[in-house]
Order: sequence, then structure tokens, then C-alpha cells
Amino acid sequence: MKPKKKFGEIMRKTRKEQGVTHNELARTIGTSPEYCRAIEKGEYAAPWTTWVKICMALKIDITVAAESCVRLTSDEAKDVLSLKS
Repeated sequence: MKPKKKFGEIMRKTRKEQGVTHNELARTIGTSPEYCRAIEKGEYAAPWTTWVKICMALKIDITVAAESCVRLTSDEAKDVLSLKS
């Protein structure tokens, strides 16, 4: 599965579990509801800044999302995100 599709699935699942609408998410991250839907469907790969905003808004662990989307180990994801302690 392509990374943008995988991230969209994570985003959709988490958003629905939290009861967040596309409108609410879009308002929080500063984009349109249509763009949020397109990212969820895997139609667009979100730019890094949008990807991080989505993770923060939905409280998705960025390292887990990165690991599942780009097939990095947790340590590699932490290195990429400069979060390694």
C-alpha cells in the first residue's frame, strides 16, 4: 500500500474514533474539508507541514504514523523527526 493511502487510513480511523468531523479538522489545521477528505482517500500526499498538523490535531503519535507510512523503524522515525533523546 502506498504511504499516502496508509496515512489516509490512519487519519480516517483516528478522526472517526475521536468523533471529529472534516469541518472541525480542517478548521484546526487551516485547510478545507475537501482537502482533508482527499488526503484520507489517498488522492493527495499531504505536505510535511500539513501531515504534522494533522498528527498534532488528532493526537496521532508522529513516530508511529511515520513508521507505518514510510516503513521506518521507531528509532529511524525518531531520527528523521529529530526526536531521539
